[in-house]
Amino acid sequence: ENLRQQYLILGLPSFDGIPELLKLVGLENTGRKKAKHFSLGMKQRLGIAIALAGDPDFLVLDEIQKVQGWSDLAKRLWDEDARNDTNLHVVISGSSSLLLKKGGAESLAGSFERIRSTHWSPSEMSETFGYANDDFLLYGGYPGPHV
Repeated sequence: ENLRQQYLILGLPSFDGIPELLKLVGLENTGRKKAKHFSLGMKQRLGIAIALAGDPDFLVLDEIQKVQGWSDLAKRLWDEDARNDTNLHVVISGSSSLLLKKGGAESLAGSFERIRSTHWSPSEMSETFGYANDDFLLYGGYPGPHV
């Protein structure tokens, strides 16, 4: 039902692609189970399916290490992209490089580029946004809350 609503919001003409999306994220055997009864991992995979509705060009999967089996899902996205000759750009991010490395399957080796993104230092936050030490302690080294 959640995917049907997303299809309606996007103005897609039919629901034909829903079974394929559910299979892609590993939810094809959930039957008529309501999303409110899904496990956290199932809800996260449903969110990914919703994000994929309408064939986006760009997908950001933040904190992906919290999704059980995330590397298998990333591999399926990669394979599906190659099979359909589409050009989906996927950004996978997470706050724990150790968990990302631990959860990454060998099948993903060579399929992605690792870009290290660190928090800003107190001096960078001060120079860029005029942060005082109290601001840095409140918001940390992430400029998102300020922007």
